[in-house]
Amino acid sequence: MPLVYLDTKQLRFVLALAAITVLAPVARANLPGGGTNGANVTLTDNNDGTITMANGIVSIHLSKSSGVIDVFNYTFKNSASTQTINMFGGGYSGGKFYWENSSDLGPNFTYAVVANPTANGGNYAEVVLTASGSANVSNIVMEAHF
Repeated sequence: MPLVYLDTKQLRFVLALAAITVLAPVARANLPGGGTNGANVTLTDNNDGTITMANGIVSIHLSKSSGVIDVFNYTFKNSASTQTINMFGGGYSGGKFYWENSSDLGPNFTYAVVANPTANGGNYAEVVLTASGSANVSNIVMEAHF
């Protein structure tokens, strides 16, 4: 069997290809939801005025009337075990994402589902919160999509 000699450039290419082949499965620790890639996207009405949206990597807990997100969880796997961290944990008053206008009043939203993951195979979800009326400056209509 003849010996094959590689120059430096060829050797680097072969080593890089070998590293990609070995490490590629490790790099996919966090697969996004939907289809056959990972966990399905979910949209859950908690029957208490809140919803939870999740895709296997992130999840949010959202108030339908105020638009406040009080929990933003990030799930990851950097080692042998899966970990979940509330990205808002430890913030002011527990940490929140909220809406405010110039009158220091949060708007009152109406809630609607735009894309239901149960109707699209768990590929995606979208909700819209629409605010209009006295809580907004000049009665401007505002929409927030999640």
